Amino acid sequence: SMSMSTAGKKIGYIFDFQHKYLKKFFSKNQRTDRDKFFKKIIKNNKLVIVNSHETKKDIYKYFKKIITKIVVLPFLPFLSFELRNLGTKIIKDDYFIICNQYWSHKNFETAIKAFRKFKYSKFKLIITGQLTNKNKQYYFSIKKLVEKNGLQNKVILFTNLEKNAQLNLIYNSKALIQPSLFEGGPGGFSVYEAISFNKPILVSDIKVNKEINYNKVFY
Repeated sequence: SMSMSTAGKKIGYIFDFQHKYLKKFFSKNQRTDRDKFFKKIIKNNKLVIVNSHETKKDIYKYFKKIITKIVVLPFLPFLSFELRNLGTKIIKDDYFIICNQYWSHKNFETAIKAFRKFKYSKFKLIITGQLTNKNKQYYFSIKKLVEKNGLQNKVILFTNLEKNAQLNLIYNSKALIQPSLFEGGPGGFSVYEAISFNKPILVSDIKVNKEINYNKVFY
């Protein structure tokens, strides 16, 4: 739910303004709906939570006369899952990992094309994400790209993994890659997970990612 009641005061949540920046990924109706939805959240809540300073800036950029208090959640990577069998490697080889949903703005293409030129042959690239009816078209385009480049043995796509398996894959990776073109919070949740395991992260140099506070981040 996008708002919860606390002693009569309501708190709202706004995720991001991707529809303003990457318009091609949204229909005109979707863009209008998101605008209306966000406006309603700002109007109906005493306080609105966001995941980044960039999202807060966007609220002031796209909405006028805001009296609602906008609170940015601090950048605090923390895992609250019960972690099991992390030491048992699912993939025996050395690998880099991308954990994202299969959406166009996640920009898997750039990572796959770069990996094609990567000289160290023993490495693999693991990609994980949830597959739904809404995003299967993009998933199949990524699968096709892997096959077209003859990388079927090097780039491994996982779908709908159990959470512990996905965390196991991050834990045993060489580094996490986040090639995303847009995020509502610094790096998205896979970056939080990788930092919790003290893994190096390689991220796109979009503004929101500059809010990552960590000594093993490479842009």
